[in-house]
Amino acid sequence: MNASIHDLIASFVERLTVVEIDVAGIRFFEVRADEIGTPYVIRRAAAKWSTLTATGDEVADAVGRIARELVSPDGPDPVVVLHTAVGPEQEASLRALTAWCPAARVARPPGVKVDDLLRDLAARVPLRHSYDLIVARERAGDGRLELAGQPLFGAGALPGQDAHVTVTCTDPGGMLLAVSAWAGPLEPSGLVSVDHAPLPAGRHTLRAVLERPGQVRFPGIVGLRPHTGSWTEVVADLPVRLRPA
Repeated sequence: MNASIHDLIASFVERLTVVEIDVAGIRFFEVRADEIGTPYVIRRAAAKWSTLTATGDEVADAVGRIARELVSPDGPDPVVVLHTAVGPEQEASLRALTAWCPAARVARPPGVKVDDLLRDLAARVPLRHSYDLIVARERAGDGRLELAGQPLFGAGALPGQDAHVTVTCTDPGGMLLAVSAWAGPLEPSGLVSVDHAPLPAGRHTLRAVLERPGQVRFPGIVGLRPHTGSWTEVVADLPVRLRPA
């Protein structure tokens, strides 16, 4: 079951809807991807059985209304129902969900906390977008500096993979290590992370580790810390040409 949900998180088009039915109530989750392709989990709705029937409604009617609001039966992505308890409320909820979405995939895993499961699996899926290290390089012809992407991890890379990249630090105060999900000149929304590396001037071969989608680590750099300034200002302050050595 975990492997199937992992594959769905890795491949959904718009959103993956997961409904948890347990002994206490019902919860609706969605897995979406942000602008750089990193999956994240949100809980759209949650209700205890006693809350659903407090107004005199039948459980099936109440669940049906929630499903019609939150679940798209005709979307490009499947709906998954994880049914972890047995009882009249649970069975009524399942009937309401499958009536609204007949193609829903139903599983009955024992002892699963769906919120934790989804977050754990989302951290282990392959990358949807390639990741590059942003470098400044001299443009052929006129020597002006431009930003470009030096590949780190391609789409499909798995957490735990590493990559090595060689860079030249020209500032004795160190350099910024900016990772982006796109190659070429970048907007701030494309950034995965920006860290300041207190490296001495010179040539360095760095090791990058894909910790999870949305997180790249550079082990072995003492004093590495997140850059707190604006990326727009970093780009604006880029010199026209490299300073003479």
